[in-house]
Amino acid sequence: MNKVSTTERIAELETSDGASRESRARRTSYILEALQLPEDGIFFCGGEYSLQSFEEVRCAYIQGLYLSTVLLSLACIEWEVAGRLFASGWEKAKEARLSELLSEAHERGMISGGDLETFQRLRKIRNAQAHFRPPGSSSSLLQRTEDENLLPNEILMMDAKRAVEALGTFLLGRSGFF
Repeated sequence: MNKVSTTERIAELETSDGASRESRARRTSYILEALQLPEDGIFFCGGEYSLQSFEEVRCAYIQGLYLSTVLLSLACIEWEVAGRLFASGWEKAKEARLSELLSEAHERGMISGGDLETFQRLRKIRNAQAHFRPPGSSSSLLQRTEDENLLPNEILMMDAKRAVEALGTFLLGRSGFF
């Protein structure tokens, strides 16, 4: 086995970092505008996992990790919705699936119909990314590339942007949740 020194690895990383710097700078500008901490600087009910997922969403998007961005955005939304519902006395929030949490939040007027639709659409995308789908399934990435006539990375990037925008709207209270 050919051992590579730490110095050589650092040089490789510097080359790679330099090549991706411009695209990361554009993504950084976008994410900093789209995702801001709420004015009070804390998350309402989702706790430490909400904050950690929020921070990791930002890092993942900047690095172009679009799949991670979607998964973490929905995780943050799920923790926040569940926390808020639990705090309002809905015991089932402890074990409810995201679809149930969203429906309950909508029924209680915590999220609008438009937000419910957006979050449910993102939930389906997240599920297709997190759970096996057979080739040819309508939600598979391969099928989506064919249907949308886009490259896989373009679809993942669009999904990530939608997730970031939904999370930003949700956390900043523009969704009517807070």
